[in-house]
Amino acid sequence: MGRDKDYVEGSLAARLALLLLLGCGVGLFFFFEEQISQIIIEIERVSAAHPKVAIAMGNRLLLWLVVVSGGVSVVVGIYLGLMARQVRQFGRFPPDTLPVAFRTPVKRGEAALAQAAMYRWAAGLLCCQPLLGLGFWYWFTGGMI
Repeated sequence: MGRDKDYVEGSLAARLALLLLLGCGVGLFFFFEEQISQIIIEIERVSAAHPKVAIAMGNRLLLWLVVVSGGVSVVVGIYLGLMARQVRQFGRFPPDTLPVAFRTPVKRGEAALAQAAMYRWAAGLLCCQPLLGLGFWYWFTGGMI
């Protein structure tokens, strides 16, 4: 796989993993979109007769969306943090342990450290997202479940 050249060639296994991840993401999107649509329809049906119940149902739905998106955000942030550590440890991007899907230029020295710094910032922001989401939920709903 030519790790000592100026470019790292992509691997078929990494491409297939990326395609599988994309397929799972799209499938989950449509699954959850259908579920959320059904919940919103139920909230609209209840809202005329019991507005307080409908507001509570909407607040719970928003809380679940914040928690689930926050969990995904933290997982991606942890991955980026680990990637930044590997880039810093090896002094090159992509690190030797990372299979790439497409032909990727190798960065060494300062360019690799700058890449690691960007990954650390992105990881920090992604790990803060759940707290910001919960803060928004609390501000928007007043903490009413």
